[in-house]
Amino acid sequence: MQENDKDHLDILKRDLYRPQGTKPLRRSRLGGFVDSSRETWKRTEPLRVADRWLSAKLLKKILWWSFGFFVVMAMVTLFVFYRGRNLVSSGNVVLKITGPTE
Repeated sequence: MQENDKDHLDILKRDLYRPQGTKPLRRSRLGGFVDSSRETWKRTEPLRVADRWLSAKLLKKILWWSFGFFVVMAMVTLFVFYRGRNLVSSGNVVLKITGPTE
């Protein structure tokens, strides 16, 4: 570590642990605000119409099909759960442990 760095750390430590607390922040004066967003965000090309395959009609069909699939799967889940036909249960699992005997 260089001598200058050590002096800087000593100054920071002294300022941190002094009885009055830390030094107040010195703020610089603020200048005027210049809004350059109008020039930066100017439109360089005209707006394009969305592709035909991504229309609202197609998106509605996809939404309804996914909702129907969700409802059917919820019904299947409830049927399997309440009818007791669940194939994964503790009664259907067999553990057999083999190893060398002494």
